Amino acid sequence: MSPLIAFEAVARLGSVTLAAEELNTSQSAISRHIRNLEERFSLELFQRDGRGIALTAAGKSYHAAVSSALTSLQSAEHRLTQAQRSLTIACSYSVSHLIIMPHYNQLRRRVGENVTIDVLTSNYESQSMVNEPNADVAIGYKFNGPGGKLQKILHENVIPVASPEYILQHKDILEGPIEGWRQLRFLDLPQGTLGWATWSDWFSNHNITPNIAPADTFSNFVYLLEAASSGAGIALGWQGFIERYLKIGSIQTIGDQWYSTNNCLWGRCTQQGHNKRSAQDCLAFLTELFENAPMRQN
Repeated sequence: MSPLIAFEAVARLGSVTLAAEELNTSQSAISRHIRNLEERFSLELFQRDGRGIALTAAGKSYHAAVSSALTSLQSAEHRLTQAQRSLTIACSYSVSHLIIMPHYNQLRRRVGENVTIDVLTSNYESQSMVNEPNADVAIGYKFNGPGGKLQKILHENVIPVASPEYILQHKDILEGPIEGWRQLRFLDLPQGTLGWATWSDWFSNHNITPNIAPADTFSNFVYLLEAASSGAGIALGWQGFIERYLKIGSIQTIGDQWYSTNNCLWGRCTQQGHNKRSAQDCLAFLTELFENAPMRQN
């Protein structure tokens, strides 16, 4: 590469002296590189006279090719460098709002202060996010298509939650048999949403026929939690998603019996992010975040 860089500089500047100054080297080193190229091709690349040097016809042709090649290499290096300094995460709106953003500053420190982070979100029920071609890391519940090894971020554990006011208002019912809970208003995700637990699953786990009504459904878990916080009804709260609401006291857990399923929140590097350190660090951070996390009650 050194002879090519030296040749391009001399051809562009029309001077060995100026080329040596630009490349921070000696004139003899520049001249040696040019001489080695000319000996290799057995032809002259420059015409030399008392006024200086100029490209020969062969030199002009070669300079065009070398200049184009060096420009392409510089562009490729820039793209690679910029790619390593960026991290794009594809996930649901709920994951973004309830998991990533509350720990955003910690995530930034983990992947590096010089890395730009972009979070691409989609609706809970959308499957397209896990195949997002512009993402480095995909977080979701089910995956299709090519990609790296799945890493478990969070196991599904749920518990009933409601606002303190709603719990107090319906204290007698909530402290009574679970069958009596059917009198309450339930807040739920759409039935069959990617296989994650719903109230029907929770009642079935307690050997009770899932006949719950009335019920309101929400397209994502953030909306559901906001409704629960406002006192609209009783919801199922996911471990890892509800901690901020519990901390500020806008919701409380009802009882201490968590319901565990075989479902998990998964993460993986996409084909684009497979060789990016920031993507690997991101997954490691999220995995460690909930590793051995205690199940929190009020």
